[in-house]
Amino acid sequence: MVLPHLLSMYQRTLLTEILIWSLFAMSLDVMYGYAGLLSFGHSAFFGVGAYGVALSIMHWHANLWLALLAAAVVSCLFTCAVAAFAVRAKGHYFVVITIVISLVMFFAAMGRRDITGGDDGLIFSRPPL
Repeated sequence: MVLPHLLSMYQRTLLTEILIWSLFAMSLDVMYGYAGLLSFGHSAFFGVGAYGVALSIMHWHANLWLALLAAAVVSCLFTCAVAAFAVRAKGHYFVVITIVISLVMFFAAMGRRDITGGDDGLIFSRPPL
């Protein structure tokens, strides 16, 4: 609660990005370190959550907390749909399935410029807390 008031805007942004990528790394650690499943699809799940936040703020004018909840639900539903058939695969087949999922989501995001902004991404103002 006090730290944002003590840090500059650059330091807050850097700390936020460090925390976000730390969550990404920890999820990979759980998948590969504990479960033994090498997943290249994490970027797709991460992207679905990120687009869930951004699109709910842009189109529904949701506050940040509601947008985060919506993104978590959308990302979990997408992950469960992928996991329904990917978990049955073993070894290299699991890796190939997760690579394909990641590539499909990448090309879907790049191809739908009207929704995702394509290469440029989405631009919106910071939502109120």
